[in-house]
Amino acid sequence: MPAVNATFIIFGCIGGFLPDLLRFIKGRTKGFPDYWSKPSFWLGLIFLVALGGFTAWVGGANEVKVALAYGYGAPEVLSRLIASEPEGEKEAVRGAPGFSLRAWWAT
Repeated sequence: MPAVNATFIIFGCIGGFLPDLLRFIKGRTKGFPDYWSKPSFWLGLIFLVALGGFTAWVGGANEVKVALAYGYGAPEVLSRLIASEPEGEKEAVRGAPGFSLRAWWAT
């Protein structure tokens, strides 16, 4: 296992927080989303932030940029895989042949 460096783990956690921060900034003109009042959002956010720090540690980040990239990459990939798609995409995904994790998660 790589050596524990708290600085890079913290930057990995910051990287894990970035996808949600960017989504909030993107929709800032619409006000606070309804899902912010749900405990599941906050638990998921804590999980993704922790996953960012864990990934930076396991990946052996040795620079701040690398720790941020690891921290951003792992939760972003995971959250996009399991997130439900916009309403316009739901019908197209469900009608397509084969298995779709996003469509299954949304049902």
